[in-house]
Amino acid sequence: MNCENFFLYLKYKNSRTAIISIDPIVDVLKMLYTYRSWRKWQQKTTKATNKTEIWMFTVEQIESAHSKIKSGAEFPKYIKDIKEIGVTAFETWVKDSHTEYFGKDNFRTKSKPKYEKMVVVNNGDKDKFIEYLKIHQKGETDYFTFCKHCAETGIEKWIVRLDEMTCIYYDKVGNEVLVENVPTL
Repeated sequence: MNCENFFLYLKYKNSRTAIISIDPIVDVLKMLYTYRSWRKWQQKTTKATNKTEIWMFTVEQIESAHSKIKSGAEFPKYIKDIKEIGVTAFETWVKDSHTEYFGKDNFRTKSKPKYEKMVVVNNGDKDKFIEYLKIHQKGETDYFTFCKHCAETGIEKWIVRLDEMTCIYYDKVGNEVLVENVPTL
């Protein structure tokens, strides 16, 4: 791009016009444009290109991927989709299904609750939970039903770590109830 051709034409109220060369500020304008576009586009770069790696995503992107999922059987596709947009981990709370999503460089965003608060029992039932989980993973229950089953069996939250491809379910005290590998496509 040739910066010599950039001029700013200003028209004043008294019909006078000023022509100002903006050559010195073209880089600033480019930087502002890049910053404005930053939230819309993810930039993948490498050290070889000497650029910064930026991963940003929105709850809307994640919810769009989640809306394609009808049962636990489709969970691997969902994981693949959100991993591609830069999600590195997420923590979902059973009481209302709000989720906090994590990305690189301490980026995080949080979803709103998906339903009215439900009560998570204090005394869990690991065996019953595993039975419900298997049913869900076969595609026999929807997401809300799975969350009700989690609450009924004492699961307070789960954390999915996409770097390790694990999903860890926790009880109300913070104990690990179950650690499973996230299935891949």
